Amino acid sequence: MNEPTGAWATLRRVFRLPQTRRRMRAELDDEFRFHLEGRIEELMEREGLAREQAEYEARRRFGDFDTYRQQVRNIDDSMLHRRSRMELLDTIRRETNHAARALLRAPSFSLVAVITLALGLGAATAIFTLLDRVVLRPLPYPNADRLIHIGTLWRMETGGTDEYRISRGQYFYFKHESATMSDFALYDTQVSIVPGDGDHPAERVNTVESSASVFSVLGIRPELGHVFSVDEERAQNKTVALISHDYWQRRFGGDPGIVGRRLQLGWGPSVEIIGVLPHGANLPDVKADIWTRNQLDPNDKPANNHTHHGIGVLKPGVTVAMAAADVKHMQALFVAAHPEVYPASFMTRTGMAMHVTSLRDSIVGESVVRAFWLLFAAVAFVLLIAAANVANLFLLRIDARRREVAVRTALGAGRGELAVHYLAESLMLGGVAAVGAIALAYGLLHGLLAIAPQSLPRLDEVTIGWRSVTFCAASAIAFGVVFGLLPLGSIGVDVAVLRDAGRGLTTSRPRELARRALVLTQIALAVVLLSGAALMLKSFSRLRHVQLGFNPVGVQTMTLILPASKYLTYQQVEPFWRDLMRRVEALPSVTHAGATNNLPFGGGFGCTSVATEAAGDRPADVHCMSMVFVTPGYFEAMGVKVAGTLPTWSSVEAGAAPVIVSGVVARRFWKDVSPIGHVVEPFNPRMPQFPITGIAEDMYGNGLRSPLVDAIYFPIVPPSDELTAKFGPGSWASRYMSLVVRAPNADPGALVTAIRQIVTQMDPQVPIADVQSMEIIVAQSMADTSFTMSLLLIAATIAMLLSAVGIYGVISYIVGQRRVEIGIRLALGAQVREVSRLIVGQSLVLATAGIAAGVMVALAATRFLGSLLFEVSPTDPTVLGGTALLLLVVAVAASVGPTRRAARIDPVEAMRQ
Repeated sequence: MNEPTGAWATLRRVFRLPQTRRRMRAELDDEFRFHLEGRIEELMEREGLAREQAEYEARRRFGDFDTYRQQVRNIDDSMLHRRSRMELLDTIRRETNHAARALLRAPSFSLVAVITLALGLGAATAIFTLLDRVVLRPLPYPNADRLIHIGTLWRMETGGTDEYRISRGQYFYFKHESATMSDFALYDTQVSIVPGDGDHPAERVNTVESSASVFSVLGIRPELGHVFSVDEERAQNKTVALISHDYWQRRFGGDPGIVGRRLQLGWGPSVEIIGVLPHGANLPDVKADIWTRNQLDPNDKPANNHTHHGIGVLKPGVTVAMAAADVKHMQALFVAAHPEVYPASFMTRTGMAMHVTSLRDSIVGESVVRAFWLLFAAVAFVLLIAAANVANLFLLRIDARRREVAVRTALGAGRGELAVHYLAESLMLGGVAAVGAIALAYGLLHGLLAIAPQSLPRLDEVTIGWRSVTFCAASAIAFGVVFGLLPLGSIGVDVAVLRDAGRGLTTSRPRELARRALVLTQIALAVVLLSGAALMLKSFSRLRHVQLGFNPVGVQTMTLILPASKYLTYQQVEPFWRDLMRRVEALPSVTHAGATNNLPFGGGFGCTSVATEAAGDRPADVHCMSMVFVTPGYFEAMGVKVAGTLPTWSSVEAGAAPVIVSGVVARRFWKDVSPIGHVVEPFNPRMPQFPITGIAEDMYGNGLRSPLVDAIYFPIVPPSDELTAKFGPGSWASRYMSLVVRAPNADPGALVTAIRQIVTQMDPQVPIADVQSMEIIVAQSMADTSFTMSLLLIAATIAMLLSAVGIYGVISYIVGQRRVEIGIRLALGAQVREVSRLIVGQSLVLATAGIAAGVMVALAATRFLGSLLFEVSPTDPTVLGGTALLLLVVAVAASVGPTRRAARIDPVEAMRQ
């Protein structure tokens, strides 16, 4: 095929202009017509054929004209695609090399821009990873979006509402009568012990009692053996269990013959292992080592004992709101069918109502969701501030390169070529920043996980994945495009700029306004972040100074579980605790020792029906209060002040059964009359009565944001015959207790070691777990607030520093632009302080405008902090005023450097310029 000729073809070959499909096809058609016309003329001349005959003969001899043309078109298209790819790769390579050389020629600009942008991107990526993994991602179960959690809301007598679980009696009702759920399950988490053997010491394990349906609801299939069947669920004597993959590896070394072996649990007879669950198979809120069946019988009489988690699977197309209405209807029928369990007086007093939420929302919690979105908004503000700083650097670079742009324009460079070059520079800078940001986010994430409170859900799922990398890369590209578009206004500068080195190089009014607007934005965002951080700091300070009701300083705690196989009755349990307290109190530096089944801030201050002999109470009246078991020495060890008579081991052994009530209980039921001498009666209907001998100081039990606990402290005493007959010989045996030891001058490590030795000497089958000081427990109760506060403070500090850098840059540039003016002022007799006042005044005007805008935004934005604050208003005027004052000081400090440079300007040199 001959090469097409003509002026255009010549220009295209000389200047290597790109081909197009339309042009190639036009040239191809011209070439085909050229060859066909030549053959027709040849036939007409040599063979004397008429034109019609010659054209027909030429086409016949040529062959299938259309087929040949399409084949050649396909070849040309393939060549065009290959050439386009090569040209694109060549363009990318050329522009990348050019951009790299340009950035390397300006190392200060490049380094500052990369570090600033990487800092903002890294922080945003780290928090986005937390938000994504904890809040946004579905739970790791099949049909996770259809899983719901069912709980029970009760109106507390202390005020407010608390959420409890569901009762066993509701299980069959909800499972078989629901019109919106395809399946339903319940479970209850516990702790138990596995006695030691020759190879392993006794250990505490997390256990779960569940219905057989929990595995179908969560989509869990066994790795070995089988899961519970409905028959095993209802069996009365068969004891079976499943173990987790991790426990199988840890305790049994991954023995493939584990199915069929028996395992002794501390709370009862041994169980037969019928299966091993796969790795990662866990309940939504806890990692269980051992899964046992919950003995469920539809013929059992319901009880008002809401201690089980209820989870269901919605039918396709059913919403959570529809399921909530369905559950509410079923509960109304259930209560009506069992008035002896849910009497009208109880329903009226507690306002009991079912609460249905998606399982993910139930696990994560509204406060966690709000906190993570707040933190993400904070780092997004930091990222915007960092981007504004980089944008300001680009604007300054544009001014510095105006002569370069003029030269390029004079040499024939078009707007498109220059735009591609600048875009390549900004994208390369964004790419390098993104790589640094990923590395920074990886380190930040590990640091955040190290200080994050363990109460935060799904922390084990947090890792940087492709979504985090995509977020970082997309943000970097977006900012790179924006930065690359900034120079477009300077492309095509009048070449007259080249005629004089001093003229025409002052910045344009729009770019100067843009720089100031960027700094105003930085300051406004910094105001919002600093206000939020200050509010959280003030809230945390209020939390730290709350009167707890006990003294945590110098108190060490640990959990002990006595195996039921050896400590079944009270007569077996009580001597162990009495002997343990005696030995521990004999240790050096130990002043008091006691034990309780419900440690403050352990989340266990629940609600149990208790009758009181208070004024206005009728015999049938019961109230829901926290029932806590304590040993003698507990109040002294915790530092709780008690008015009245404290329990002693002598009174316990004598069966006197003294009871201590909290101040909340005393004020509510006896008002101005002392409750000492009156009695309380647990476990309605009528059970043994217990005399009140003291009033304990009010304390926070479930956290500082929860109401004061309305607790009744019962001693571990011999159960009555009625209690034993109704609840068995283990009634009030108190096998699971937290040891509380006050030793203010002891070394914590040595103290714990000594106590371990004592327990081992008494019984090596009793494990010790959850060793913590009471001060750490209290600190952990505030960990959510301190974690959020710490991150907000870090973000606010970075925002403040970046804002200071922005103010410094703008004021420095203004000083540079007004150098001649300042020189003239000084030459005409202006004093240095007057020039300094002028520069500082411009800085304050800039800061004041930004602060005013930021305060208005902060008044609206900080309202989202309301649920995270403690005794602090989201619009606290002292916080907003202090934030404004701090930023004004920062603005003045940022203007010091430019002011000193302005004061050193030589008037003579300035006049020469």
